[in-house]
Amino acid sequence: MTRHNGRSEQSEGRTSSFWVLLSCGVLSFIYFVGIGLVLLLGMKAGEGDSTCTAGFLFCLVPNEFGDLLAGIFAPLAFVWLMAAVLIQAMELKLTRQEMALQRVELGLSREVAVESKGVAEAQAKAADAQARAAESNALAAETQNKILDEQLQFERRERNDEQFSFLLDQFYSIAGHGLSGDVWVTNTVTGERTLFSLVRKFLPEQRNVALGAISDDMLENISAFKTELSEHYPAVSKGFYDEVCRASALLHSIKDFESDISTHNHYIANRIQVRKLIAALEQFRQALRTS
Repeated sequence: MTRHNGRSEQSEGRTSSFWVLLSCGVLSFIYFVGIGLVLLLGMKAGEGDSTCTAGFLFCLVPNEFGDLLAGIFAPLAFVWLMAAVLIQAMELKLTRQEMALQRVELGLSREVAVESKGVAEAQAKAADAQARAAESNALAAETQNKILDEQLQFERRERNDEQFSFLLDQFYSIAGHGLSGDVWVTNTVTGERTLFSLVRKFLPEQRNVALGAISDDMLENISAFKTELSEHYPAVSKGFYDEVCRASALLHSIKDFESDISTHNHYIANRIQVRKLIAALEQFRQALRTS
């Protein structure tokens, strides 16, 4: 609004200057026309007369003629001087108005700058708050993911513990029944028959503890079997052979759970012994023949 008013005042000032110049020009033109008519009439009145009784122009000496011209142009000079003064005053007024408008606009610019700074600070605070909220959400999501992973791992360990316990029960059952009884071993060269038991010691009730005791007992008996009987390629019943194969397969399955169990501390303490038993039992199985 202020800028619009300033432009209107500038336009009015230029229009006023134009009218001052136009008025001076019109007055000058009328004045010159009047002076020209006077001079023309004086010259015609004095044609052919040298006594200066018919016209005053022919009677003037150069000094007087110069004074006449000065008298003619002095009013015009005064008029144009006044016009210049008026126009300069108008220009100074417009200049002061322009400077006042500039001061007003500068004040408005400062106000806008202050408002812009406030808006920018508010936006920066909002962005900072959004960034903190996003960081909090990310941390919350990360925490939830960790909790979910821990829960999944816990559930997986529980399932593995259950399945591991089941495998231990199966192996305990085989060791306590199929492998603990005496079995006839036939010498394929001489035909002599000998009683042999792969598990001889009494098995503990706790399955987890029993695995270490069974491993020690079976390794000792397999070692004795190799020394006494394996050189003659003994033959055993198919049922006993199948029980040995099942025991070997169960031990392989039990070993596969080593990294995913958490509660079977006795197995973790005896896992090296179990691995030795797996290798020895596999060799034992390969050395047997079924009758």
